[in-house]
Amino acid sequence: MQPATWRNRWNYKRYYCKPGTYTYVLTPGAATNTTGIFSALTDTYSVTANNAIGCSFTVNNINVTDGTGPTGNATTNTTTCPGATDGTITVTTASPGAYTYVLTPGGATNTTGVFTGLATGTYTATGTNTVSGCIFTVNNINVTNGPALTGNATTNTTLPALVQQMVL
Repeated sequence: MQPATWRNRWNYKRYYCKPGTYTYVLTPGAATNTTGIFSALTDTYSVTANNAIGCSFTVNNINVTDGTGPTGNATTNTTTCPGATDGTITVTTASPGAYTYVLTPGGATNTTGVFTGLATGTYTATGTNTVSGCIFTVNNINVTNGPALTGNATTNTTLPALVQQMVL
């Protein structure tokens, strides 16, 4: 009688364990949810899914590894002359997604990566992916002075012809 009971239970699960609402448990850690989506640190995990009628399955050896983070670079334009505050830094990344950029010193923040009105100096730019929170940093961005303005002055000591006639 026991084998028939086991067989009936197996047939019941075979025909009635269909897609539906499952509770998922992450091990190690014992985090539980109904989506099966977990935020996890680098480790090896198992996920067990259970539903209300006793159907379950387990996925083992899920390896979460550190991925490569986003990278960025910066280009600069010099100031137009020494002492000017019209330098520019443009921060870019080839990593996908939308980013928020912060430039220090100064703390300027934007979503374009273009910073204008800068004095000469050394800056650091940080880009943060607005979805994943992944961060990259570009250090030692130098805005340099443009060339000093130079010029020549000349004087004209010749009196105009009209003035010369009036003096006579």
